[in-house]
Amino acid sequence: MQYNHGAALVAKAAFTFKAPGARGRPVTVKPGARFWVTNTAQDQRRAGAVLIEREGRGCISHGYPFAPETIAQLFELA
Repeated sequence: MQYNHGAALVAKAAFTFKAPGARGRPVTVKPGARFWVTNTAQDQRRAGAVLIEREGRGCISHGYPFAPETIAQLFELA
């Protein structure tokens, strides 16, 4: 599945993850936390990952990479 650039996502449940290559603390997400898709559908096909960032933060084509299947499990479209 592909997501439109700028699509709003809402976390379904609490979870934590560590961004690839990042040092330090893992990112903690609470239920209801809002994120947005920062890359285009074309970039998602090319890279094989959906980039997301917290709502109000980030910029185009930057963010945490997730597989489209993982996005469907952890988030719902707002």
